[in-house]
Amino acid sequence: QKEGKEWDEENRVWYFYSLPEEAERVLNETEEEYIAKIKSKSKLKDGANDAGKKRPGRKVKELEYYEVLGVEPNATPGEIKKAYYLKARRLHPDKNKDDPNANEKFQKVGAAYQVLSDEGLRAKYDQLGAQGVDDAPILDSGAFFNLIFGSEKFEPLVGELQLAMMMSLGAEQGLMTESFMEQSESLDLEQVLDKNSMILQYRQSKREVQLAKNLAEKLADFVSCTNKEDEKVFEEKVHAEAKELGKDPLGQSLLNTIGYVYVEQAQSFLGFSHSLYAGIGLNAVERKRHVAATNIRLAKSMYGIYKVSKNVEKKKANEKKNKKPEGSGEDSGSQQEDKPAEMSPDQEIFLKMIDTFFNMSVIDIESTLRKSCRKLVMDSSVDKESRQKRAKGLEIIGKIYRKYGASSADGLNTLKMKMKDEMLQVQAQQEAAQQYKESQSSKG
Repeated sequence: QKEGKEWDEENRVWYFYSLPEEAERVLNETEEEYIAKIKSKSKLKDGANDAGKKRPGRKVKELEYYEVLGVEPNATPGEIKKAYYLKARRLHPDKNKDDPNANEKFQKVGAAYQVLSDEGLRAKYDQLGAQGVDDAPILDSGAFFNLIFGSEKFEPLVGELQLAMMMSLGAEQGLMTESFMEQSESLDLEQVLDKNSMILQYRQSKREVQLAKNLAEKLADFVSCTNKEDEKVFEEKVHAEAKELGKDPLGQSLLNTIGYVYVEQAQSFLGFSHSLYAGIGLNAVERKRHVAATNIRLAKSMYGIYKVSKNVEKKKANEKKNKKPEGSGEDSGSQQEDKPAEMSPDQEIFLKMIDTFFNMSVIDIESTLRKSCRKLVMDSSVDKESRQKRAKGLEIIGKIYRKYGASSADGLNTLKMKMKDEMLQVQAQQEAAQQYKESQSSKG
């Protein structure tokens, strides 16, 4: 390590790492070549193929949502995820600026997925059609898309999120853990579970290398700086970029997450040349504390979903038990008029799910960027002085990003408040439409 070498876990040797060499190899390798290589090393056999098995049909009242996603009524959850991934990517308004109906098409795809991806809502839709999910907490498709896939303007900085990768394969979120991310390069090949696992590893490997390459290109201007004026120009560019990226709550949280890892990794590489704190490894202790805290937040958010779900079940059971019979003389409508707008049980669960999605993405981004930053500063294709300047430039970018960012908690709370307002607004519109419909019906 003192000589600037990296450890090759597979071949059990120290070596000088080269980012250009790895980029040439990894970025030009096809998915099929990667899978064939893994199979040849691990002697894996193709699993049983059940593609030819006929699934039982599914009776549904309406086909619209299924047709919007382009799937059959008996589609599996995985097929629905994959269909949404492909459709949402293709129909995103940013990619169809010449189509005046692009946003409407995109919103329909988002609404269809949010209903069909939820087992309870899908059952209601199958039985009653769109009328059965009128009160479902449908989020604005743009906000939902960014939460799952990440904003496209952040893609050069964080790549394709693991949630999006898994959705594109119709895979479950079971592999989305810090331990998997950190061990993905040194997994015992006999433990690779299936083709989806291999594809995820392939895409993740390309993602890490591409992000390291993007950083090297971005920092080339700083490495070539010969005076303070040049450095000031570089910093001004980063300030302008961060200001643009931090225009919304989610962007601010992402900036803070990215900036944190940049500063952490830069100081770790610079060591004593940066500070005594970094030199004796205290930042490594801080990193472990930070990772543990992030994992605890994820666990709490997942428990939060379970807890709210149980409370909702209890609440619904009590409502059913205490429900007044029709014609009892009580005017429930007049009582509701004076009640302030409240979140529906499904909406409460949905907001808790946002916590989980967000925390999963933070773990994913931080783990990925640590590996990419390591590749950046250990790249032996440039001299030691250049690697030192890359680390210093990385710290500068990180600090600027954090200046325009917001803590994960603040950004997430702001985002959730915005989503809550949107859902309550839609709920109020739905209730008003229903009341109007009932008034017209009574007149008739």
